[in-house]
Amino acid sequence: MKPASLLTPCLLALAVSHAWAADGSQAEPFTLGEITVTASRNPQSRDLISDTLDADTIATYSRERLTDALGLLPGVSISTNQRNEGLVYVRGFDSRQVPLFIDGIPVYIPYDGYMDYNRFLTADLAAVQLSKGATSVLYGPNTLGGAINLVSRKPTRPFEGDVQIGVGSNNTQELSANLGTKQENWYLQFGAAYLDTGDFKLSDDFTPNKYEDGGHRNNSAQRDSKVSMKVGLTPNATDEYSLGYVYQWGNKGQPVSISLDPTAKHNYWQWPEIQKQSLYFISNTQLGSDEYLKLRVYRDQYDNELDAYTDGSYSKLDTVSASFKPSGKSLYTDTSLGGSAELGSSRFDNHTLRGIFHYRDDEHQASNGVVDTEHFRDRLYSFGVEDAWALASRWKLVAGLSQDRLEPIDSGAFAMPAAQSATNGLFGVYFNPTPEQQFYAQYAHKSRLPTLKDRYSARMGQALPNPNLQPETADHYEIGYRGKPWQGADLELALFDAEVSNLIQQVNNVATVTVLDPKTKKMVPQSLFQLQNIGEARRYGLDTLLNQEVGHQLALRFGYSYLKMKNLTGDGRRITGAPEHRVLLGAVYHTLPTLDLIADAEYDGKRADSQTVDLPSYTLLNLKASWKPRPHWQLDVGIDNVLDKDYLVADGFPGQGRYYYSKLGYQF
Repeated sequence: MKPASLLTPCLLALAVSHAWAADGSQAEPFTLGEITVTASRNPQSRDLISDTLDADTIATYSRERLTDALGLLPGVSISTNQRNEGLVYVRGFDSRQVPLFIDGIPVYIPYDGYMDYNRFLTADLAAVQLSKGATSVLYGPNTLGGAINLVSRKPTRPFEGDVQIGVGSNNTQELSANLGTKQENWYLQFGAAYLDTGDFKLSDDFTPNKYEDGGHRNNSAQRDSKVSMKVGLTPNATDEYSLGYVYQWGNKGQPVSISLDPTAKHNYWQWPEIQKQSLYFISNTQLGSDEYLKLRVYRDQYDNELDAYTDGSYSKLDTVSASFKPSGKSLYTDTSLGGSAELGSSRFDNHTLRGIFHYRDDEHQASNGVVDTEHFRDRLYSFGVEDAWALASRWKLVAGLSQDRLEPIDSGAFAMPAAQSATNGLFGVYFNPTPEQQFYAQYAHKSRLPTLKDRYSARMGQALPNPNLQPETADHYEIGYRGKPWQGADLELALFDAEVSNLIQQVNNVATVTVLDPKTKKMVPQSLFQLQNIGEARRYGLDTLLNQEVGHQLALRFGYSYLKMKNLTGDGRRITGAPEHRVLLGAVYHTLPTLDLIADAEYDGKRADSQTVDLPSYTLLNLKASWKPRPHWQLDVGIDNVLDKDYLVADGFPGQGRYYYSKLGYQF
């Protein structure tokens, strides 16, 4: 599909929450694309709900892909899956339960709720916001375990920008450019990025087997391109109207699993086309002195093609398997139309009230390149209200309530299931003993409505669909501290507990069918599983992040996460995906006015990857030197995985070995 085909008007609006001061008065607004709950005029104040990675931090540690950038935060763990997608777990909740937004616009794929975070490049981002657990109801539906919001850049000067070019091991090529202008009543921002990596090199400690001979990882090359544009009108000091467009395209190989587990799948797949396009309008209009209206309208489309092959030569398409015959291909087109409208008021003393309405229409279409094979469609509505109440100069309360409703419109070959709804709530208490310190306690009841894939997919002939699946729910409890406890320190500490109910889990042997065995060419019985709302689980632990300035030359960073996950269902199944312990270390040493030495390391503890497989712990070390020979110019040289560790982020999928890179950038 051509990018220009997206340029059609749609329907929707969303909310960028308005800031409020400790005395209840209206504060300075945030960037149009941010989602905030409360804030103060104090420059040290931060969003009470989310953590933010700014562009400088992302660039300092050279995190070009969103997956790697999020790995800088405690409470987050990174993995992959059989489709070579970058997965993110937030306190053990996966990507379906922690949706992705761009400037507050939901961009997760309607069919299964996942996004391949490796496909998102960070060069044009102003910040990445991560909300854990007690997420504002302003985000809308399905934030069971949190939310991730990508904030696009916005120019602040008449002419500004940057250009960067880089090369690395494995024939890596990187190029990015950002240009912007801010005029009296309007602004324009443009960004482009390109990242091409060949098959990555495995560690020298990797042990070859029949699925991977070592050296460079077979079929692991990937290429991503991205262009983004945003134009905005600012007719006065309070109002803003912005039109944004993001187009991402690329392709990737999919390394075959090297697991020797008899139950492991060994798929020979490639993705020759991956496209994602988002067109959106965001506005903020002040209505008199006390009210404002914020609107968002968007159209989001995702297209991809999967080619399945018979073996590792990738020369013959699999036209026999039930999921791919007769063409050996699977093509998806997923489209979302939506919007939201937020009305806020500071008319009542010490209160900032916000009401919001979300609408989203999701459509999934699939084909095998010859005939259409699937067509499903849902509509999603959400109503929410949130109040920020300044009790006194040091105390604040935030309370929110929302109702989500899912209405199936097209269920394909299945009988139309009934509509379903879910209720969400949030309550928080915040105490500031000093302007630079804050203690808080939060409770939230959150939900996730089942996706189209959850309800209708036969999982390549292995599952019995369950159109009547109901929402998952979670009760989040959290207490914490944020502030500057001593000179040069910036500390965040959170203790949390999440109780999950109606968790969607796989139940085996619910039915038996007869299928053709591709090896023997005979009909054989096959047991089917089904997804059901039977799970009860608990996730509890702590997250901490300390940034410490030591004099004028050294900046240290320490993060630690402890996560305990328990299955309370009584069926003995393990909860998988995230390690119990994770440690983050970082240091920036300003050796000279023009030279910085940068080091970061992470330790990921042992984790359960399946019901039978545990992944061993590992430690990674990265080093980088950043030199500014002249004003505006910067040269970076670095090594990732300095110790050339052989490690696994998922069973059968080893990580990259030692990697060298260099970048030259110019900023103006």
